Amino acid sequence: MFYNKLKQNHATMIARQTEIEFGTQFIASGSLKKIIRNPYHIREFETLNGIPDLVLITGAKLDAFKNFENKYPHIASTSGAARVFAVLNKKAFRPENDVIRLTGLSKSYFAKIIKDLLQIDAIEYSKIRGYRIRRDFELPSPKIISIEFKLDNWQKALVQATRHRAFAARSFVIMPAAKNALLRKNLDQFITFGISVGTFNPQTEEFEIIWRAPSNTAAYHPKSKISYVDSLYRIVKTLNQLQHATN
Repeated sequence: MFYNKLKQNHATMIARQTEIEFGTQFIASGSLKKIIRNPYHIREFETLNGIPDLVLITGAKLDAFKNFENKYPHIASTSGAARVFAVLNKKAFRPENDVIRLTGLSKSYFAKIIKDLLQIDAIEYSKIRGYRIRRDFELPSPKIISIEFKLDNWQKALVQATRHRAFAARSFVIMPAAKNALLRKNLDQFITFGISVGTFNPQTEEFEIIWRAPSNTAAYHPKSKISYVDSLYRIVKTLNQLQHATN
């Protein structure tokens, strides 16, 4: 009798979890390893496309970020620099007027960004031909994975996760196991928008991936490249906040 009552109280406590607590338990359970190998994560990571509850990168790419930070300690973390990188490449120079037009930056702000990038030898300039990325300059380029935790309202989670596809190779929605049937019923919506979906049982700590979307290449297309490169900058600047899943 007492044992059954204790189980009921425990179930009630779990049912009253906040999304933050739900996400915390998910991380502590070691379930991140089912999503990405050797995962490092940042919580409530601010991007140009919203604030995912969790952003993951693989530990195999961590050294690349650290080396980049050591080599370019003064690099600015701005969407302006990301816009410039999104329209330049290493092969052909692009005239200044074209870069300003394509980035949408004002001339004064463009001049500031260009000055910063020239100082760290990220780009090179030709008075006749314009600008291009230096051949020896390399941004870390990992696959980023975003996760949105939701206790209810799968539609809202889907909208948020879809926005995160601008920079993420995969974008997940994870909800309690009690929502498994509901998510399966609406799985076509997640497939249509390329969003991975899974459920987590706080009582058993079992994580089930209902559907894993193919890796998203849209993050490397010109329209989304700004968001992707900007996210890389932000990760470089928040390396001290990265946490390793040890379970």
